[in-house]
This record gives sequence, structure tokens and C-alpha cells, in this order.
Amino acid sequence: MTLKAEFTAGSRGDSGELFFAVSDTGVGISPEDQAKLMEPFVQLSTLRGPNAEHNGTGLGLSICKRLINKMNGRIQIASEVGKGSTFSVRLPDVAIAGRTAAPAQSAAPDNRPPIPPGTSVLIVDDVEMNIRVMCAMCRKAGITDIGTAASGEAALNELKLRHFDLMLTDMWMPNMNGAELAAAIQAMPQYAGIRLIAVTADIEAGGHFGMDVFAAVLNKPVTPEKLQAAIAAAIGAPPAAQRRMPEKNDSGN
Repeated sequence: MTLKAEFTAGSRGDSGELFFAVSDTGVGISPEDQAKLMEPFVQLSTLRGPNAEHNGTGLGLSICKRLINKMNGRIQIASEVGKGSTFSVRLPDVAIAGRTAAPAQSAAPDNRPPIPPGTSVLIVDDVEMNIRVMCAMCRKAGITDIGTAASGEAALNELKLRHFDLMLTDMWMPNMNGAELAAAIQAMPQYAGIRLIAVTADIEAGGHFGMDVFAAVLNKPVTPEKLQAAIAAAIGAPPAAQRRMPEKNDSGN
């Protein structure tokens, strides 16, 4: 038995015609039997002799024909008694995986909030993997000026070296948590222009920390869309120096 398959791409480049054929060197099918082979409930014997009733072909061909017709294709039989048979199928407009036709109209506009070119971000997190993921998402959002710090103390040192437009800080960190870092920044006039974004998986963070100093809250799990929206919202909000100082709760944070 031999299988042959060919694909011919169409002029649009996103689809084409699929052809495949199965050939055998069996007993073949007479022209008379070929005419009724595609009819429902018809089975032809493909053996000669006493076991002929136990083997045959045809029962599935009527189903194949109906399926192929639904796909606007066609099935054909070429056979000669004593030499074998070939069943071939042609299917038009078969899509090419990973390709789509050129849109008839322009793509829908990107309604995501824009981030100004040149925006700089300091990412603060005590987990290295979190920093790497956040850096990748910032770059995907179009931000290339990125600084990192593994603790609140390291973040303050980074701010002494240069200015950042935004700071994204994890809330739960040892020694100095995100709220304490934000309060320290707000108390220093030299950091007046920075916008602060809290990054947390704690949906009740407002019950543990004073959140008013933050221009936006980015809830984990972080997605590129959520990150871009939080950054855009923070850029449009007042900087840390103009926001109300966080109040300590009963836990002392």
C-alpha cells in the first residue's frame, strides 16, 4: 500500500488545496462495482474463495464521501481488476497553520494606556525570580530603563545614585517591607517626583499597610496588561511627596 500527499498553496498564501491518495496492489474493483461502492450499506468482497464473506470494503466509504462533500472536496476511485485500486481525495481551502489572510480592514486600535517613552522604573523584590519576570514584562511594555534592588535598603541606595520615575515594590520583604520603604521615600525631599506602585499577592494588603502613599496597586499574578495599566495609572497620579503619609495600624507597620 502506498500513500501520496501533496499541498498546493493558494494565491493568498494562507490556504491551499490538499491532495492525498492511497493505492494498493489488490484484486481491484470492476467498473460496475465502483459505481455503487459509495452508496450506504454497500460492501464489496475483496477476497476470493470460501473466506470472501469475512473481508470486504465499502462500508466506510459512504461516510468518507459525506464528510469530504461537507468540506467542498471530492473523492475518486481508479481501479483495474487484478492490478489494484487508488482512492484519492482533494480538499480545497485548507488553512496553513500559523498563517492568516491579510485583514480586509486595519487592526483594531490598541486601547491600552500609553507609557511615555523614556520612563524609568526601579523594581524592588527580595525574590530574584520575581525581579526577572517583572523586568521581562516591563521590557515588553516598552520600558528599557530598568533598575533593580533586592531589599528596601538596597532600593534607597539606588535612589541615591540616580532618579527613577517609578518604583514597583513588593510589600512583604524582610527588614524593611514595602510600606516602610514607601514611607522612607516620601519623607525625603530629594525623592519627591517618584511614583510608587505596590506589588502584592495579598488581597487584604490595605489591612496590613498604609496604602495611601502608593499611586497604584498591582495585584499578583502580574500580567503584562495589568502591569501596563498600573504604570499608566501611576504616571497620571500625584508623586509620593504629594500623597498622604500612611498611618500605622495596630501591628505597628
